[in-house]
Amino acid sequence: MGVKLVSIIFIIAIFTGMQTVQAAVKIYTFTDTTNNKAYYNDSSQLPSLPSPEPFGNGTEFGSSGYTQIEANDNSYATTDSAGVGASQYGLSQHNFKFKIDVDITNITLINITYGGYFTATNNDSNKVEIKTDTTNETMTNLTRTDANYTKSITSNFANYLDSDNYLHVRAYVIAHNDGLILITLATDYIEVLVVYNTTPRLINVT
Repeated sequence: MGVKLVSIIFIIAIFTGMQTVQAAVKIYTFTDTTNNKAYYNDSSQLPSLPSPEPFGNGTEFGSSGYTQIEANDNSYATTDSAGVGASQYGLSQHNFKFKIDVDITNITLINITYGGYFTATNNDSNKVEIKTDTTNETMTNLTRTDANYTKSITSNFANYLDSDNYLHVRAYVIAHNDGLILITLATDYIEVLVVYNTTPRLINVT
């Protein structure tokens, strides 16, 4: 389904009088490609150092690409570009957006986990970034070895969601290579975990 509602409900506080506050968890993945979307960008032989593409831009992944990024299983969606010589650059990029269907005022934690790597001879810039209202927040720098990275957001949640309640993430590598050597971005998976308070309920205390 793309969103997993963890069935265990945690009682996180009991108030004298009878009221409890409960926390639940939703996990967003690319098993749901109706509400969550992924895009790729590949630009080669650029004459100057490029900037990454804006969040949300690009060509949408096909069904096989979505399958490759829906789980942490060492199956990769790859995007290649090329920069020939020191004066030409390539950009390989993946953009992701997740529809968060939880009331922002109830959210207490957002965890973003990304797994992947890049290959390039001469790397100029490689990052995983999260879009915010004011800037692009760096989650991590990628490496040439497959690894998993997690970013925890614990406050100011409205800054991370757009007007349609999408959370945006992008991963990219910009490089120039000696000779025609591919610049590859490989994404294994990405998921967003949201912890939120449910509506308090009354319990009878006798």
